[in-house]
Amino acid sequence: MIPHRLAATAVAAAALIVTVCVLLAVALGGSSPDAAASAVASSHSALSSDNATGTGPGSGPPQVPANGSAYIGLDGDPDTIGAFDAEAGIGKPAIRGGYVPVGGDFASFLDDFDPRQGTAPMVSWKIDFTAGKVTSGRLDGYLRKQADEARTYGGPVFLRPDWEMNGNWMQLWSLPAVTPAQYVASWQHVVDIFRHEGVHNVAFVWSPNAARYWQYAESAWYPGDQYVSWFAVDGYPRVSSGTSILTEPDGLNAVAQLAHAHGKPLMLAEWAATLPDPDDGWAFDLVFDWAKAYPDTVKALVYFDYGTADNDHLLSDHPAGAAEFRYLIDHGHPKAVLSVAAAQ
Repeated sequence: MIPHRLAATAVAAAALIVTVCVLLAVALGGSSPDAAASAVASSHSALSSDNATGTGPGSGPPQVPANGSAYIGLDGDPDTIGAFDAEAGIGKPAIRGGYVPVGGDFASFLDDFDPRQGTAPMVSWKIDFTAGKVTSGRLDGYLRKQADEARTYGGPVFLRPDWEMNGNWMQLWSLPAVTPAQYVASWQHVVDIFRHEGVHNVAFVWSPNAARYWQYAESAWYPGDQYVSWFAVDGYPRVSSGTSILTEPDGLNAVAQLAHAHGKPLMLAEWAATLPDPDDGWAFDLVFDWAKAYPDTVKALVYFDYGTADNDHLLSDHPAGAAEFRYLIDHGHPKAVLSVAAAQ
């Protein structure tokens, strides 16, 4: 795999070499200035052919799959990706998630990707929304740098800032430190920075947790249609709670209906089977049946492939569940999409 920075540098260097050669030809009397300009333009066009197909720097945001189809992705440790792909029966995921800490650099994650390979990064980005740090402009330099990193990468990117804001565990962007109004204003400021920097390849993913906390509905935290590309939701089916994850206030059904009302595609950004629950296909069937019930809205399922002693989500530790996962992927419930193209 050629890192995206090296690929972009190679293209730029090749363009410079061609330009210099053509200009030297003019200086030596080998062609007219008009012919030289035409040759330079043609050479740059040829070197930028990746951009025209939406696979190189300068391409658009992730394309939304057709109705009844959904990206299959994972959020997991790089060391377990091969095991996940084997257990799920896929060559590669359409989406691979990872995390950028407060004050962290996108390059630490994006440098692992080649935009020509079809797997789109999903950057879960921690930004400190407390005390007006974002809306005051104090972080603008940092935000512009990350916007430039995303633009330089060039391929489609899912950007999921400050997720699960409606819970009570994300202290830097949820209550009591951050109100819904402060969250919305901070999110909008971040998006405005990216737009000002000319970033066109990023989809902004708004991702609450599948339950109601505090006195606010999830919709109170919504930044607005002009500032959100995709809805998302995080939810983990558990045998002990049955199907309540679907039907509770701000559960999976409610979020799907809210996304549909706003005309936005929806991603299940974190979900998984969980040991010590029984290893069977129940959680997988619940998720795929839910996606099938909202074919014009649910467009991505991203498995949370991590494991701890208390909550083991690793697909490789769920052989019976993995078998059901493979069956569902193979039989189109919904139709699995395993490569992300750029929208034109």
